[in-house]
Amino acid sequence: MLEHHACVTARCDECGRFYDEDAEGVMHFNTAAEALECITTPYGSDEVAWVVGGDERLRCDLCESRRLCTENGHDWSEWLRCLCQGFDNPCPHRQRLCRCCPAWESTHYAEPKEVTA
Repeated sequence: MLEHHACVTARCDECGRFYDEDAEGVMHFNTAAEALECITTPYGSDEVAWVVGGDERLRCDLCESRRLCTENGHDWSEWLRCLCQGFDNPCPHRQRLCRCCPAWESTHYAEPKEVTA
């Protein structure tokens, strides 16, 4: 039997990503209020949740993390050993990751080059 169901999905106004598309598939909600309550509630105290900006645009956790880093600067980890050649043949270069957003830097370049994903 085929049935038609009306539902609500959440999509980032900046990058176009759907809520939860990277994990278990796009989540569907019964109401907009239910969706907003779920997606804007962080799971942990240090987690960035989806937000509704002052302009009423919906921003996903990744876009919000990038915005926070743009405003406040990155929260870099310590420099880590690069594993581009594997564990048996360690690379002499280092890399570090931002604890807030997907940005990272590497010494594979003359100057550490920031890469945003």
